[in-house]
Amino acid sequence: MGKLIDLTGQRLGRLVVIERATDHVTSGGHRFVCWRCKCDCGNTVVVKGASLRYGITKSCGCISAELLDQRNTIHGMSHTKLYEVWKGMKSRCENPNHVGFKAYGGRVISVCEEWRDDFRQFYEWAIVHGYMDGLTIDRVDNMEGYSPKNCRWVTQAFQNTHKRNNHLISFSGQTHTLAEWARITGIDRTAILDRLKRGWSIARALTEKSNKKK
Repeated sequence: MGKLIDLTGQRLGRLVVIERATDHVTSGGHRFVCWRCKCDCGNTVVVKGASLRYGITKSCGCISAELLDQRNTIHGMSHTKLYEVWKGMKSRCENPNHVGFKAYGGRVISVCEEWRDDFRQFYEWAIVHGYMDGLTIDRVDNMEGYSPKNCRWVTQAFQNTHKRNNHLISFSGQTHTLAEWARITGIDRTAILDRLKRGWSIARALTEKSNKKK
């Protein structure tokens, strides 16, 4: 081994060398001198001396993370509503601490690879498919994940009436929620639901008027 080059105190990229660390020894017996470094972002990392000297490693990894974020962000879009939609969609599916994770990631609802790793792809799909501020992203099939073939842009009111916990009923060529059928027929929502639970046909439940005795 040649003379050791002391890197203590030197700045190499975003890293400042603090002290020598324990050498790295491979399974084949090769020994590499390592240094403990402080990154400008605040992290501490151990790096091989050769990687520092030849500029192979310039940070703790934060540079790569920043470059990835730049690739995922269209210039000037990071503070837009559409970018927030994209981040929120991913968080619901991937972040266990997100308030909506149980209903999404917890049900194995995921974001397709095409969108998850590239905001540009999501942005281009959104614009082509009619995105406007005020609309929300909606999954056509609530059992499937977020993907170009399963998503559309709708109003919040539409999405609220098509949540999976809404009771959808089809009759006479129309499909509405229980609340909507109650408004259409004039029959109380609770009464319709009670009739269906008792085994009434949909036609009877939605057409037979109440005949309460006075």
